[in-house]
Amino acid sequence: MAVQQNVFLHLASVKISRKSLSFRATWFLGTLSLGTFLILAITGILLMLYYHPSVPQAYADMKDLQFVVSAGVFLRNLHRWSRMRWSFWSSLTCSKVFYRGAYRSPREFNWVVESCC
Repeated sequence: MAVQQNVFLHLASVKISRKSLSFRATWFLGTLSLGTFLILAITGILLMLYYHPSVPQAYADMKDLQFVVSAGVFLRNLHRWSRMRWSFWSSLTCSKVFYRGAYRSPREFNWVVESCC
């Protein structure tokens, strides 16, 4: 019960300062990181359906993906670009958490979540 009350007070607190309601450009860093991670996971699962991790078959699978599978090049490049973007967005998010001191009490769990991702 105490945990639920704390979560409710966190989501809809009684007093809110105007400064905390102002727009910040860094609000979307976590959302962008999550979005690119979801794209990365979905394209990784789709690529896993075509790829066999064996020495004689791997190169042939990549060539098939490139020339035989429709939109195979797009799928592979989308996975590659999502990986690069995810690394960029998550490093910016971790930098923001460290710079703003969000790893200190009472928000220690933010740093654990960002470090795991």
